[in-house]
Amino acid sequence: REQEHVNAISGPLAWTFSDGDLKRLLGKGLLLDGSAAAVIEERGLGHLAGIKKARCVSQEELLYSIEEGRDAEFSLRPGIQNTMNGKPHTAEIFQFEPAPGARQISVLLDPLQREVGHGVILFENELGGRTAVFPWLAHNAWAAMMNVALHVQMSRVLAWLGKGAKCGSAKGSPWLIPQFMRDGNTWRGVVWNASPDEAGSFEIECPEGMKPPNQAWQLKPDGTRTAAAIKGELIIPGEPLRQWDLIVFE
Repeated sequence: REQEHVNAISGPLAWTFSDGDLKRLLGKGLLLDGSAAAVIEERGLGHLAGIKKARCVSQEELLYSIEEGRDAEFSLRPGIQNTMNGKPHTAEIFQFEPAPGARQISVLLDPLQREVGHGVILFENELGGRTAVFPWLAHNAWAAMMNVALHVQMSRVLAWLGKGAKCGSAKGSPWLIPQFMRDGNTWRGVVWNASPDEAGSFEIECPEGMKPPNQAWQLKPDGTRTAAAIKGELIIPGEPLRQWDLIVFE
C-alpha cells in the first residue's frame, strides 16, 4: 500500500497508476528504477524527476562496467566501486540529461576507468517531492549482487527521500527482508531470513509512527513458534534463524 513518506515503483508497474496518482507519489519521496523512470518520462512527467532527453542503452552501445560513488553523503566512502558486468538488471540501463538542480551521486565507468554515464540521480521537484532514479532495471534483479556499499547507498538515499522520516529496516545479517504492516493504529513487523546462512540477533529500525516492539516470536516452516527476546531495537531469536525462518514482532 502507498506509504506516507517514501514509495518505490519499478518496471512496467508505472503504467498502472493514473496521472493523478503518479503526481501524488512524485510529491512525496519516490524511488524509481530505470524502466519505471522511462515510463514516467514517456507519460510527460519526467520533469518532476529531473529527467530530460532520456534513452535506454546497452553495454554494446555504452561500455559501462563499474558504478563509482562520488558523493560522500551517499557513499560508504567516495570512490567506492561496484561491478555492473554480467547481471540481468544491468543488461540495459536508463540514461538521461539531468535537469538543473539534479544531484548525481554516482557515475558509470568503462573498464579503463573512464566516465561514460551517470549512476543514481537525486532531484527535488516543484511539488516539494524528492525522487531518486537508479538507472538499472530493479524488477529484473534476481541475480543482483548486494553488499555493504550498496546497502549504505540505498539506506542514505531512502533517508534523503523521506526528509528524515524512517522507512523501516533490518540489519545485522545478509538478506534480511523486513515487512511492516499497519491496520489503523495497529502495527506488526516481520523479518525473514532469505539467506542460506543462519542469522543470529539483528537490529530493526521501525518506520515512522510505529512504536518499538515489546514482544516477538520466531516461526519455522513446520509451524513451530517460540518467543524471541527484545532489547531496545535488538531482536534475539531463541535459536539462529535458518533460511525462510521469520520473526514476527509488535
